[in-house]
Amino acid sequence: MRRKMDLIRLILEVLADSAQTRLGPAEIIAGVRDIDPKTETSVISYHLCLCVQAGFVSKSTKANVTEIVYTMTWCGHERLDKFKAS
Repeated sequence: MRRKMDLIRLILEVLADSAQTRLGPAEIIAGVRDIDPKTETSVISYHLCLCVQAGFVSKSTKANVTEIVYTMTWCGHERLDKFKAS
């Protein structure tokens, strides 16, 4: 699958604009699809994994250990600032 930087930017914006600091994958996918409804769930999930690999987003579990949550890292905030500046 080809990397789409616009989609990575959308994921970072959804995380940055959320009132919560930690979002589950379903919340991120819903946030991206609110902005870009044509994007398939599998494509968003793939790009969310790329964000983790790039260090833009960290992946952890909530206290109940059954739910995965994502938070934006310092690197993610820096990258989003660069996206907005360009």
